[in-house]
Amino acid sequence: MNKIVKFLRKAWLQLWNYKIISGFVFVALLAIGYWYLFGNSTTTSYVFASVEKRDIVTSVDGSGQIEGTHQVEVVSEASGIVTKISVKPGDEVVSGQILAELDRRLASIKLEQAQISYEQAEFDLKKTKQSLVDTKAEQNLSLTNKEVSLNSLVTASPDKYNHDTDIVKLTGFYDSTIKGTYTIETYGCSGGVCYWITGLEYGGDIVDLGNAKKLGTRGLYISFTSMPITGQKWTVEVPSPLASGYLSTSNSYNEAVQNAKTTIANQELSVESSELSLRNAKLSLASAKMDYDNTYVRAPFAGQIGKIAIKVGEQIGSGTSVATLSAKDMQAHITLNEVDAASVVVGQKVNLTFDALSDINIVGSVSQIDTIGTESSGVVLFDVYIAFDTKDARIKSGMSASAKIVTKESIGVASVPASAVKTINNKSYVETQDENGDIKKVFVKAGLSDDSFVEILEGLSLGQKVITKTVSGTSTKTNTSSAKTSTTGVRATGGMMIPR
Repeated sequence: MNKIVKFLRKAWLQLWNYKIISGFVFVALLAIGYWYLFGNSTTTSYVFASVEKRDIVTSVDGSGQIEGTHQVEVVSEASGIVTKISVKPGDEVVSGQILAELDRRLASIKLEQAQISYEQAEFDLKKTKQSLVDTKAEQNLSLTNKEVSLNSLVTASPDKYNHDTDIVKLTGFYDSTIKGTYTIETYGCSGGVCYWITGLEYGGDIVDLGNAKKLGTRGLYISFTSMPITGQKWTVEVPSPLASGYLSTSNSYNEAVQNAKTTIANQELSVESSELSLRNAKLSLASAKMDYDNTYVRAPFAGQIGKIAIKVGEQIGSGTSVATLSAKDMQAHITLNEVDAASVVVGQKVNLTFDALSDINIVGSVSQIDTIGTESSGVVLFDVYIAFDTKDARIKSGMSASAKIVTKESIGVASVPASAVKTINNKSYVETQDENGDIKKVFVKAGLSDDSFVEILEGLSLGQKVITKTVSGTSTKTNTSSAKTSTTGVRATGGMMIPR
C-alpha cells in the first residue's frame, strides 16, 4: 500500500513540474490509483476459542485377545502317605485352600523338638547376657577397691627448701579413686603458725602439735610432730610413688585391669556364641515348621480343579503332582509397537472393549509388560498384559479385545484447542486480539496435550479468548473509510489520500 502511494505521489509531482501530460492522462492515473487502493481489498477474519477447564488425557491403543492368567500342576513339597483328599475335579477353590493331606506324625515330633531347642537357646542367651552384666559389675568393683588401695599409699614430701622434713605426719585411709595432689604450706597467724591446703581440696587450720586434723574430706588426717616455721611447704601426691609398697600395689592394680578386660571380653564372646545358637535354633524351628506345613497341599491361587492325580493311602514323594489348577481370572493380552510401549508402565489404567460384547466396557490396569520385544515384519512388538478390575461371566477366553491405555492425564486444567498453539524458537505462543482489534502474540508455558487440546500452565487466564483459525478473503470495496469489528475479528483497510 505504501509503495503505491509513493508511486502516485512521485508521478503526480513529475506531471505537475513538467506539465507533459494532458488532463486525460491525469484522470486515468487517478482511476488506476483508486482501483488499487479501494477497488480490491483483502479481509481477514478470525475464529476464537476461550481458555477453559478440561480433562486432558493421552493414551495408546492396542488390540489382542482374552486369556486365563495361568494354569499349573500343584505338586507336593513333602514326602509321605496321602491321608486325605479334600477336593474333586471341577471344584472351585480359593488361594491357600487345602487340597490334600499327608501323614504328619513324624513332622509333628520334629517340630516340637525344634521348638524346645529354640526355647532353650533363648534361655541360654538371657543367662549369658546376665552373666556379662554381673561380670562387668564384679570387675568394676574389684578394680575400684584396688584403685582405692593404691591411692591410700600417700606420704608428705617436703619442698626442697624445707630442712625439717619429718614434721608432717599423715594418718587415716584415702578412700577415693580421684587422683591428684594436695599442697600444704605454713604461714604466720595470730595464734602462732597456721597452714593452708590447696590442690585436690581446699582448707586450713592452726598447727596444734600432736593433734591430728582432717586433711580434706577423703579419709586423710594431718598432724605436726614439732612446730614448723612459716613458709614451709609439703606436697601429697595421690597415689604417692615414694610411699612404701607403692610399686607392688601398682603392679597388682595394673594386672587386675588387664585381667578384668580379658574376663569381660571372654564373657562377651559367650554372649555372641549364644546369639548364634539362638539364630541356628530359629532357623531349625522355621525349617521344621515348613516341613510340617508341607504335609498340607494347598492351592497357590484361586481357581478351578482340573484333575486329581493321587489317591488316599498312596506313598508319594516331594515334587509329585497332586492336582491341576486353572486360574479363573481373565486378562487381556495385547501387543504394542516400540514407540507406544515406551510410554506404558505397570499400574496404568486401561479401558477395554470387546468385539463380541458391544455393551461391555471393562476397566483394568497394566499388570505386566515384557522388557524384551520381538520383531515382526520389521516392527518391534511388546506383549502387554492387562488385569481386570471387575469380573464379568460373559467374557470368555479367546475373545478379541481393544485396549486404550491411559499414559498421562491432567484433570480440570486450563486448556485451549491445539490449533491455537504455535511455536517459534522452541517457545510456545498463542495469538489474541486487543480492544483495538490488533493481533498480538502471547507466550505461554504448555503442558500436557492430546489430539484436540493443550494444557496451559502459564501465560493465560480462564475465559481469555485466543485465535484458533485465520480466514482470508478478497472483496470489492465501495466505501473510502476504514472499519474494525471486534466480535468477528474482521479488520478492513481502505482510503488513501494522494497529495496534490
